[in-house]
Amino acid sequence: LTHHSPTEENFDNVCFDMAQDSHGIMYYAMKAGVLEFDGREWDLIPGAGAIYALNKGQSGDVYWVGAKGFGKIGYDRKGFKEIQYLSDSSVTDVFQTLAVGAQIYFLSENKIFLYTEGDVKGKAIIAGNGQGIFTGMFELFGAVYVQTERNTSFRIENNKLVYVNLNFSGNVIFYSRIND
Repeated sequence: LTHHSPTEENFDNVCFDMAQDSHGIMYYAMKAGVLEFDGREWDLIPGAGAIYALNKGQSGDVYWVGAKGFGKIGYDRKGFKEIQYLSDSSVTDVFQTLAVGAQIYFLSENKIFLYTEGDVKGKAIIAGNGQGIFTGMFELFGAVYVQTERNTSFRIENNKLVYVNLNFSGNVIFYSRIND
């Protein structure tokens, strides 16, 4: 039995999410940024605010969302990992991310953003709706669905919301892909 604990300067008792990249490196979404663990060492990749969720894209990149927008974990000029922004400074409080193929979706209460791997920036594809604030997002058979505070479900088609009746009441709280 082995215990892997971060040092005191990297320790935080709140972990919002975790993800693993294609090299086996573990990432933890924390209030101070992203905590990285390679199996031996812990390293903090500092953020400008809390990081709420992480997701691995098709290319193997790890994407993040948080209090100050959304982006990915990349490398600086010296080869050290850093938080890179794919959103502009006006975007705040993004709380969920979802990867479907080469497209990465980011969700806030009133906007859905889309980033296609290889692009420079993400863009807002849906801003608000008449059914209330967004509460969650999930994927079924390659289609992306969002839900609202009024338990209404929509599918994203051609960057627009299309109402769907999924024949269940309530919101999807947790989902897992079969191949994951």
